[in-house]
Amino acid sequence: MKAQGHTDVVQVQNNSGHGVDVIARNPKTGAVKCVEVKANTSKLSPDQAKGGEWYVNDRLDRAASGTGHNKIPPNPAELKANANKAKDWINDAPQVDYEVHQVPVDNQTGAVGTPNVSPWNPKPPKTK
Repeated sequence: MKAQGHTDVVQVQNNSGHGVDVIARNPKTGAVKCVEVKANTSKLSPDQAKGGEWYVNDRLDRAASGTGHNKIPPNPAELKANANKAKDWINDAPQVDYEVHQVPVDNQTGAVGTPNVSPWNPKPPKTK
């Protein structure tokens, strides 16, 4: 992402590490990327499966207002500020991309491979 100019980066995660993994902004263009990182065969949670736009907005609202798991201390001191900054970036952005980065990690050595990047779209509902 840095090679694409997304050099402004925040994480919005509560004390248990839940939230938005990466929100990055290109300061020259204003474009924003919101990224969920998954290792190996990890799957999206039910809330994450609702799509990146829904999930990111929900988690930013929770972090900014201190609701849900974000009201349980101790949370990172910068949690609310990062959430509000990210909300401003998204609101002002000419383009916002939501992506899932599936990262292969070797269980023996910890070596990290090249991520498989895909759009973070809502999962279609299951049919009966």
